[in-house]
Amino acid sequence: MIGTSLALSPDGRRLATTREDQKTVQILDADNLEEVLTLGGNTAYITRLVFSLDGKLMASGSEDGVIRIWDVASGQSVSIIRGHTGAVEQISFHPDGRRMASCSRNSVKVWDVRAGREAFLHEGGAWRDVTFSPDGHLLTACGDDFGMRIWDATPVGH
Repeated sequence: MIGTSLALSPDGRRLATTREDQKTVQILDADNLEEVLTLGGNTAYITRLVFSLDGKLMASGSEDGVIRIWDVASGQSVSIIRGHTGAVEQISFHPDGRRMASCSRNSVKVWDVRAGREAFLHEGGAWRDVTFSPDGHLLTACGDDFGMRIWDATPVGH
């Protein structure tokens, strides 16, 4: 049974979805919908699933503000990020795969994926969506007030 969150891998070969409990991620073969991997550990309902652009990583965001990142090939946990005070609304991997943005109802954050460290924070607002530009130079977010914000996403020193 497929849950309420899902993501398709960039190559179209894998489909990630939540199970009926809404706390477990299952990775399915997109051709036959057979399960190839189970990713557990969430203690709250999953609100968002996303693959990295190269398809090697899978991230889930949940109602308790936690983001979990897994290696899709091995099923091993890469990092657990506890940084939002509310539900994770959206997650977006940077094109380089080393950073990831997320938003909740009260903040937009950028993370170092492997270390799980916060690299950028914008507090305030009621954010619903966040995404990097295809070249990774810009980070955009929009929220409930129909406003949009754009930040320079180029790391310092580049």
